Amino acid sequence: MSYKPQFDTISEDTINCFYFSTEANDDISYWDNLCIDINKTIQNLSSEYLWHKDKLEVFPQILNEEQHDSQPHLFSSTCYGDNIEDEWFIVYIIFELTKQFDKLVVHVTDIDGDFILIEAADFLPQWMNPVSTEKRVFIFKGEVHIIPETLVDVDTDLEFSDSIKYIINHPQETKASDNIQSSIAKRIAGYPAKIKDNIHRAIIELPLDAAAVLSIDPSLISHVVNAYCHHDVIDEKVCKNIKFQDTTCIKLSFTRCQYAMLTHSKDMKTLKHTFASKKDKKSILGLKLYCGYKIILNEVSDIFNSKEYAKYISSLKSNGYFKDNIDGSKDYVALLEKAKEYFVAMLTPSNKNISNKMNQIIASEEFQRQKDELINRMQDSDEDSDDWLNINPEQLNELLNSRYGKQANIKEELTPQSISKHLSSFLHKSSDFEGIELNDQDDEIHDDKIEFDCEAFSDALQDMLKLISSNNAQDIDSGNDISDDELEMNLDSEIKESLSTDMLNEDPVERNKSMFNNIMQSIKEEEGFTGPSSNLLNSIGIKKNDLLDSDDDDE
Repeated sequence: MSYKPQFDTISEDTINCFYFSTEANDDISYWDNLCIDINKTIQNLSSEYLWHKDKLEVFPQILNEEQHDSQPHLFSSTCYGDNIEDEWFIVYIIFELTKQFDKLVVHVTDIDGDFILIEAADFLPQWMNPVSTEKRVFIFKGEVHIIPETLVDVDTDLEFSDSIKYIINHPQETKASDNIQSSIAKRIAGYPAKIKDNIHRAIIELPLDAAAVLSIDPSLISHVVNAYCHHDVIDEKVCKNIKFQDTTCIKLSFTRCQYAMLTHSKDMKTLKHTFASKKDKKSILGLKLYCGYKIILNEVSDIFNSKEYAKYISSLKSNGYFKDNIDGSKDYVALLEKAKEYFVAMLTPSNKNISNKMNQIIASEEFQRQKDELINRMQDSDEDSDDWLNINPEQLNELLNSRYGKQANIKEELTPQSISKHLSSFLHKSSDFEGIELNDQDDEIHDDKIEFDCEAFSDALQDMLKLISSNNAQDIDSGNDISDDELEMNLDSEIKESLSTDMLNEDPVERNKSMFNNIMQSIKEEEGFTGPSSNLLNSIGIKKNDLLDSDDDDE
């Protein structure tokens, strides 16, 4: 079977990017040089960023795969693991790349498809869904471009080569709306300044060898944290007889995600007595990190003597990757080195690759110098506060509302009348299996749709509840001789009679005020948590805190 990169089977924590060019150029040297320039720019943009798992790195094509219709391109496949912020930092980098390389057109996707559109869900046209947008969404010159149905019918199976032509020839038609652009821009706003805000510095106690390795290459902390937090039974056996001695305290930098993961990860069962003997945070976290360090070192193996590598090279040969070059020739060796780089970055299990890197550091002269320096230097005791780990329910609700709550454009004062109006409008919205339609566009309303009178329904429901409540005792005493049909007919009759008198003549202002007071009482009884009333208000874009504030003003 011939080798092909597995882009069509995306793992749930991987972002894939395809880098096309508006310049029709099949020259290998053009793409190699572009790849080098892009990677240099990525390095400059991310020099202070601490990747959770894989770093963003772009590679040229190894083979011309049919699934990408032979359109020349570069590509990257980056596993972001448990930290979704890495994915959005990559999106930020892609926008910056397309600003600096004006011929670059990038298609970004993950297991959810064109995930960047999720941020603009409130502003997407009706025809757009994960299937209909396939090969239609690109980033070009720092803006989102979407090939609309008016340009190419939704049922058309687009090829990337065709998509790029539409972007080039119809830039104004494919440019996404301002609302879509601003929604996505808001998600990646704050970079690069936000990089430093996401770093947590902590004092950690570690054995000298691990402390020296992490001091020489601080980026290895990501792999050590992941190794511990995702350890299995076999890994626990590796750490069973671990010796936590000859230690020193050093300041290490984590992402907040990594620090939270390490802090809340469970202790290894095989080391429960060792963990029990550690009383302070820096020792407990240090023991966890040292276990992760040992787990990675246990993965030592020559990746270029593995069965996977042999199969990979065989596949390249059968697909003509080495062309007619003789094994050992200059051109053959150059192609082989490129293939090795791809194999190490894209196909090698992470811990095996990192294990080799750690062993190279340990074998270096710098390693011993660093150990001596750690022994002789004064220890640092200044670290960041981790109070940010604690969050109360109200803060969590505010965070969720700011990220996922409906953004409403309600400019008017929150009064019983305005609340009633917006609730009434909400109840008139149409709904199907995809949920309720909340946009305010004037879509055509067909005559065969049911018209729902929410005020009449509310009045009838209140009246029915009153009738049931007042007659409850009488119904119980009189026994069960009345049939369900007779009971229903009696209720219908009484409801109609009541609707024709008092309820129809009730003052709408008083009715709105009563509804408003009931909602306010329900929200107050939620005591800071999320409940039915606050959820209902969120559906129409009203935050419960705003409503509570308006109620306080009235008092």
